[in-house]
Amino acid sequence: MEGGRTSRRKTDKAAIQEIEGFFFKTVRASALGKRIKGELYRPGTRPANRREEDIIVEFVGGMDGQVQEGAVHVNVYVKDVPSKTGELVIHHERIGELESLVQDLVADFRGSDYYVRTTTTAKAYAVRELDQHCFTIRLEFKVLTD
Repeated sequence: MEGGRTSRRKTDKAAIQEIEGFFFKTVRASALGKRIKGELYRPGTRPANRREEDIIVEFVGGMDGQVQEGAVHVNVYVKDVPSKTGELVIHHERIGELESLVQDLVADFRGSDYYVRTTTTAKAYAVRELDQHCFTIRLEFKVLTD
């Protein structure tokens, strides 16, 4: 895949893996990927009981055609922190710091064949069994196919 361009001759599964892989590599090389304290994962590879600050990059859907459109989720897991009472709570400061890098991430796609934009404001939700909160960045993309 040159510059992120996909080929329509590939099977759907191969095209999805190619797109997901391109986004994975771009996130890993981005300021967000470099600032994360843990690891980056593709879907189904993050251990279920992992309590570190991690990112999962996941292709969530798309439509094939001369211009392929779709979306990728970047799920960011952040450890909760103790409150003054000792109860674990959302780490607003850290989540804010990582969310601020989202526009830089979108800018990292400039120069590739992908047009990428964020479409929603990230909202954190609790992952209580792991003492974490997760926020999701939805990246919508368009790319010309061969």
